[in-house]
Amino acid sequence: MSAAQCDILVVDDQAPVRQMMRLMLTQFGMGEVGLAHDGVEAVAMLAEAVPRALIADINMPNMNGLELLKRVRCGDTGAPRDLPVLMLTGHGESVVVSTAIALDVDGFVLKPAGPSNMKPRLERVLAGPRTALKDVAIYRAVAVPDVSSAGARFPVESLTVPPGMRVVPLEVSAVDKVLAVPVTAKDGWPLYPAGVAVTMDMLVRLSDLAEIGLVHPGLIVRA
Repeated sequence: MSAAQCDILVVDDQAPVRQMMRLMLTQFGMGEVGLAHDGVEAVAMLAEAVPRALIADINMPNMNGLELLKRVRCGDTGAPRDLPVLMLTGHGESVVVSTAIALDVDGFVLKPAGPSNMKPRLERVLAGPRTALKDVAIYRAVAVPDVSSAGARFPVESLTVPPGMRVVPLEVSAVDKVLAVPVTAKDGWPLYPAGVAVTMDMLVRLSDLAEIGLVHPGLIVRA
């Protein structure tokens, strides 16, 4: 099946996962679901036509999901640079998550994906609005790590709140609040620096990561 015939393009190197995803997405009411076994095949399919969204695994041979995302954001495929991209992940390594964020991924879905975590994320990215993209040069400068040995997830430590600050949940009310301390992954790897205002894009990515268990489900902001 070519991208010209599909509504959603799923990229995963495991055939059972691809078939399961096709069945699930069809049950959601999606149209034809295109399947690619790695990033190389996905790029070839995107040269023919553009699906409404792309769902990609991270750990794949030949071209992993992060490299595929980078090529989309750099305009190196036939797809528009702002094509909605959801990443399927079982990884807990901070460098994987932070790279995807630097490449403006639209969301994360924990593997094995099920209706309860896939459907709301897919509906969200299809509804828009689209992520405001950066200059191509910024994406080209993002180094894509080797994800073949990415590790397992670990429990997230509780937040320590300094005096004069407070914790807000990852909800719409957090938008425009200013981060008092950096947002970090479980091992302290920085994802967003202190001093920036929370945006809706930031909020939805962190909400995905909190559900997966990679970040705390709250933000420390100025009181």
